[in-house]
Amino acid sequence: MKNIKVGLVLSGGGARGLAHLGVLSVLEEHGVVVDLVVGASFGSIVAGYYGMGCTVDDIKKKAAEYEMMITQQDIRLRHWFFVGQKAEEFFRRDFGDTRIEELRLPVFILTIDLTSSEMYVFKEGPIVPAMRASSSFPGLFEPLLWKGHRYIDGGILNSMMLKVAKDSGADLIIFSDVSVFGVVYRKTLADFLIEPSVKKMRPLDFHKIEEAFTRGREAGYAHIDGIIDAVCTLQ
Repeated sequence: MKNIKVGLVLSGGGARGLAHLGVLSVLEEHGVVVDLVVGASFGSIVAGYYGMGCTVDDIKKKAAEYEMMITQQDIRLRHWFFVGQKAEEFFRRDFGDTRIEELRLPVFILTIDLTSSEMYVFKEGPIVPAMRASSSFPGLFEPLLWKGHRYIDGGILNSMMLKVAKDSGADLIIFSDVSVFGVVYRKTLADFLIEPSVKKMRPLDFHKIEEAFTRGREAGYAHIDGIIDAVCTLQ
């Protein structure tokens, strides 16, 4: 039987990205194996932890810790440099010097390179700078300076993430989209577009972990039969 690659694409969207965990839980429960993950912004954080081998429950616990870190009394959102620095310390505590190519499955993280005014995909090298760069939302985190280039949140490049998944060998692309901006041509590139109902959640509502998780599961269940059929058909 032909071995197929299932690509999972995780959009940005701040705290809305917690819904990705609900989608992941449904895929796991039904035996759908993810072979590669593409993420941006908060989607890159989920991709990094999942790629490292963390379970969905593990990532939920990390999200709760992340929420506490962001909302501490001594960290004001206007102090964007400090918030970004604390986030990087948070990631480094869990990942250390782990490289992307050392993860248990291929992970691709999208950012915008302000120096060259182009999209940049982190697919090798240390995972921490990649996650920190992709989650550098303007006005919240300071852009990441890395090897002479400045990087910011790649969340507005959701349609390009689908292309990265396709170019990386994905035979079936599942797109979990919780983005604020919407995506051009996303339906023509994604085999399955899963849109958890999180429009009322604000990007900084990290305390709504369970609500977002439930919304993700609901959206995942709405597509799981079709996904299973598609996987079986392609094999």
